[in-house]
Order: sequence, then structure tokens, then C-alpha cells
Amino acid sequence: MIRKVRNVTASAVLELWDDIIQTTPAAAMTLTVPTAGLRKGKQWEIKDDGSAATYNITISGAGSELIDGASSYVMNINYQAIRIFPNKLKTAWLVA
Repeated sequence: MIRKVRNVTASAVLELWDDIIQTTPAAAMTLTVPTAGLRKGKQWEIKDDGSAATYNITISGAGSELIDGASSYVMNINYQAIRIFPNKLKTAWLVA
């Protein structure tokens, strides 16, 4: 299976066809995930290139959807990696 890697350097909306997101921020950024119901059990992997402690990466849900029970999730550790996927009801996001 071929997985698409997308390099993101500024705030962006994650696309349904993205698989792996590599962040290279020059400033704090927000990555917005689409509605959980659209993702159909797939997941994203998000990896910081070593800048998250200086330039935080905020993951934000679509509309009022929560991420691990909160309105957003902040990556603030250099080289941090997370996997984000919809809950079984496809109404919110979970982080692993």
C-alpha cells in the first residue's frame, strides 16, 4: 500500500487523501481535521520535524468535534508524533 506523505509548513486543513503529515513550522500552526464521519476508519499520522517546542502545532476538530475530549490537541514536544483517528461512532477524534 502506498501512503501519501504531505509536508506542511503553515496552518492547513488536512485532506481526506493525506496519510502522513510531516510538519516543518516556522511559526505556531493549526492543523484542522475534517468531520470524523468522513474519515471512515482511516487515520492520520502527524510528525513534527523538531520545532514543536518552539512553534506549537495545534490539532483542531471540525466544528464542535472533540479531540481526546478537548476542543484541540497541542503538540509541543520536539519530534513528537501522533496518530489521530475517529472514534467508533465517528463523532469525535482520538489520539494515540
